[in-house]
Amino acid sequence: MAFFSCVSAAEIGQWWSELGAPPLNSTEDSPLISSYPDGLTIDWQRKTVMTAGRAAITGPMTVENRGKIKKLAENQALENLIDSIGMVRIDGFTRLSDLYSKNLTLSDDIAKLIRKTYRVVYEKVYRNENILEITVEFDLAGKGGLSGTLMPKLLAGLPSPSSSPSPSPTPSPESFTGLVIDASGLGVEGGLSPKIYSKDGREIFSLPRNTDKSALINYGVADYAPVLDSSSREAARAGENPLSVTAVSKLKSPYNCDIVISSEDADKVIKADASSNFLRRLKVVILL
Repeated sequence: MAFFSCVSAAEIGQWWSELGAPPLNSTEDSPLISSYPDGLTIDWQRKTVMTAGRAAITGPMTVENRGKIKKLAENQALENLIDSIGMVRIDGFTRLSDLYSKNLTLSDDIAKLIRKTYRVVYEKVYRNENILEITVEFDLAGKGGLSGTLMPKLLAGLPSPSSSPSPSPTPSPESFTGLVIDASGLGVEGGLSPKIYSKDGREIFSLPRNTDKSALINYGVADYAPVLDSSSREAARAGENPLSVTAVSKLKSPYNCDIVISSEDADKVIKADASSNFLRRLKVVILL
């Protein structure tokens, strides 16, 4: 029964050390970060989701016992992640959990993927409480992330594209390479597949049925950032000559992911995309 004996704070200090770096600043208040009461945290710029698990530090200071405690905390973090991943927003009206009833194997498929590709990113010791906390992280994008399992299913559920071939884009003297939408200060929140509407009610952008499946899985529908830094991944996605517009509001919806732009800007986006196809190529960056 030695495993359940108490360990002093001094012994914990000799036995345990903090490993890794905190994945997020716990005091950070950013629209790019979504935090939920059950411990799930989503970083929309990095496209990662994380949770933590805890275990009591008890027993003899042996390598075997330390391994048991770490595994207990890690397993709890993993199960917390699997249980709460359904909170991830798809668009303004849909969360991941809303799709489970439409695809009975989706929840199990995602759980299997998480168990296969999650990673431990941080270990923190609370000496006064004799507690080890372990944070695990899982990617939203990439073949080994949520997109690898979810996005092909979302594409399969979209209406088939028109059988008539789309006209080839007409080259323009000012060919735009992408779309940047400044939605800062409007209460817009991150989502896996945000939609863009015009103020007069037109849907300007949503997950394109004929998009590049590989790009969709690897990079997602859009990028989020606080600003467009010229050396950032988001700037590379938007390209050298992006069309920049400012959102006028968020669409009224349960999850606040979808964006409304002015009718005039919507016309600009439609005209520019006709000659560049940047929407179908998912060259969209949203500033929050």
